[in-house]
Amino acid sequence: IESSLGNLGNVSFYKGELDVAQENYVKALKLVEQSQNLNGQIQYSENLGNIALQRNDFQAAEQYFEKVKAYLLSEKEDAERVTVMEEKIQSIKKQPEYLDTKEKAAQGEIDQLTQDKRHSDLIKKYQEMEEMFYEAKRFDKVIEINRKIIGVLEEMNDAPSIAICHANLGSTLLQEGLGGKPELLDQAETNFKQALEFVEKQKDQRRQAYLLGNLGILYLHKKDFDQSCNYYNHSLKIMTEIGDELGEARSYANLGKIEALKKNWDAAKEQYGKSLQIMEKLQNRPGMAQQNEALGEVFLQKENFEEAEKFLQNANAMYEALKDPQGVQIVQDKLLYIISHPRTIEKRQGEIEAELKKPEVEKDAAKKVSLLTDLSNLFFLGSRLDDARNTLEEVLKIQEESGDKSGMSSTHGNLGSILSEKEDWEAADQNYEKAIALREELSSDTTASLELYSNRANVLIRLNKLDKAEKLVKQSLKINEKTGHGKRLLNDYRNLGNLNLQKRDWAGAEQLYKKALDLNTQVNNKREMAEDYRNLFTLYTQNEKWNEAEKYCHKALALAEELQDLRSACQDIRSLARVYNEKNDRSKVEPYYKMALERSQKLDDPREIVIDLRNLGALYLEKGYTEKAEEHYKQALGISEELGDPKEMAEDFRNMGNYHFRRGYADQAEEYYKKALDYTLKVGDGFGSAKDHTFLGNLKFRGKDFENADDYFKKAADLFHEKKDFVNLVQLYMTVARMNLAESRKEPCEGYLDRAAEVAQLLGKPEKLTHSIEEMRKLVDRIDKK
Repeated sequence: IESSLGNLGNVSFYKGELDVAQENYVKALKLVEQSQNLNGQIQYSENLGNIALQRNDFQAAEQYFEKVKAYLLSEKEDAERVTVMEEKIQSIKKQPEYLDTKEKAAQGEIDQLTQDKRHSDLIKKYQEMEEMFYEAKRFDKVIEINRKIIGVLEEMNDAPSIAICHANLGSTLLQEGLGGKPELLDQAETNFKQALEFVEKQKDQRRQAYLLGNLGILYLHKKDFDQSCNYYNHSLKIMTEIGDELGEARSYANLGKIEALKKNWDAAKEQYGKSLQIMEKLQNRPGMAQQNEALGEVFLQKENFEEAEKFLQNANAMYEALKDPQGVQIVQDKLLYIISHPRTIEKRQGEIEAELKKPEVEKDAAKKVSLLTDLSNLFFLGSRLDDARNTLEEVLKIQEESGDKSGMSSTHGNLGSILSEKEDWEAADQNYEKAIALREELSSDTTASLELYSNRANVLIRLNKLDKAEKLVKQSLKINEKTGHGKRLLNDYRNLGNLNLQKRDWAGAEQLYKKALDLNTQVNNKREMAEDYRNLFTLYTQNEKWNEAEKYCHKALALAEELQDLRSACQDIRSLARVYNEKNDRSKVEPYYKMALERSQKLDDPREIVIDLRNLGALYLEKGYTEKAEEHYKQALGISEELGDPKEMAEDFRNMGNYHFRRGYADQAEEYYKKALDYTLKVGDGFGSAKDHTFLGNLKFRGKDFENADDYFKKAADLFHEKKDFVNLVQLYMTVARMNLAESRKEPCEGYLDRAAEVAQLLGKPEKLTHSIEEMRKLVDRIDKK
């Protein structure tokens, strides 16, 4: 009975029927309490806590999760589950509604203590509140309470405590000021100086040194490098005098940061080196990791890749040992930059090609295959996809001659990945199919093919071969549910979610994305939880539930900010800007695009910066701010030309074409569109070429040159069809049909609508699209009746 109630509860929970789920879980919990089944009590209490969370009943959720934690501790259950439960409880304590309830409950006691002038007890109560808000990262409330504490201390004439409070308040204001509220920096400075005045009189050198260091940080943020340097040097002198080696090491690191910002790389190297030396002496692993990373960055800027790689590898090993995924990710991005840099690739390519020319290698098929595979990986890293594919095809010939079926399977799998990157979905599918067949011929154990199933399923979804994709994923899911392999199970839920999204089965997609989210929530994998929130965001944007889309995008952004994942934060902020545009909340669009630009500039990735410049350019063009639009588009083009990336340059030429098209300068627009087309054709960018043909078609159509316009539209349609990009293909047909309708060109309009209907059939006849086609046909019928 208990098991059935639990299963009914699970089904209802996934359907969103929370009342029914709660009723079944409560009944099941009573039964397991009667039978003293501890595992059951843990399971159902946690489920009820999750329901309370969904309802924003945070106090009930906290009680359930505290109960689960107590059960786990009493049975000495696995420490990881205890940690997850503690983090859930901490998450509840950060909720605004929870904090408001606690604050209101404390206010009566605070009023009474104030009235009774029980200053010491009042300060203790304020400190409890301060700690609660600090843990919840509600620093606005921390600042407010700190000021109240200072007021009470002033009534008590407790000068030492007042100084400490000014220092603490200054630190909080500084933290908030650096986090995007620059107006608080002056207040932070005032509080630091008030504290400094007292500690100097008391000759408290340690506190003096740390306050000077904080003032150094403050002026560093203001980009007043001279003043910052003065404070850091003053702090360093005191740290050295009092023998505070950790403080000394941090001062050297801060001085190194100033020199790095001034691009004085040799001076930065010297300061970071001194810091690292002390950190190594102290065996301070976080400090050692940070200074190795800083030195790696210095050598990266000096383009001394060998030294940079050495320091970055040290940092990577230390961050891994410290279990710091954010540090690992940042360092690995830098290592990837080195490995994929043209100079590194050219050097390694020369070494491999020299090896391949050796007579002993020519005779050793296994060695030759290994070197050619390395060479292909090298080309892949450098985005030389055709070279990577050609090299693997050479590998495949050798493996076929020797009958190495295991090697052939791996090579076909790698070819599938390269062809997917090239968006040659048909060829990618063929290679994945061969890889799977060879793998299964060698072993009846299908678990060895599961990664290939997942990769092929993604390709089949792109090809709109949904039945085949579904069969593969369900086959994989069945195995992974039996083995309980969390990561592969997660991929299956996501793939099935994507598949349902393509089929426009919104409820099915939602259920599967939430199952993936539940898996990641259970192990508190915040990076993957953020990805699940983004999948739900995509779902709600496609079915136009904008409030839900906004909610989940904010959740993804909050995790990205917590993880200091600037790249993902940029993407989430851009997504929110698009949501606000769709909700006609236009006042938020520009601030969010500007916020994204701030993050991408902080990330210092030119490819991210150009995205934000383009978004702002398009926004200003739409608003009619032509000078601002041109300025942002030109900045983006300048960065793309510096990068020398043809695809990026094509995008910016295309935008400049749109700018001139909107302003009615047809000749200039055509010139830019053709430049973009030249680049996309040169690099074989089919999707980009389709866009350029579309824009040129629009241009010719507006100039009443219908024959040339149709030629361009046909070329665009052929490219979209070749890429199996049916969504963009049907959008093209519908747009051109509307344009012909506006010109009362009946036959061409009907032709484009017929083609749109054919593609709609391939997409499963979406209701909204089918309705649009029918409505437009009615308008076409009226053309002769006018």
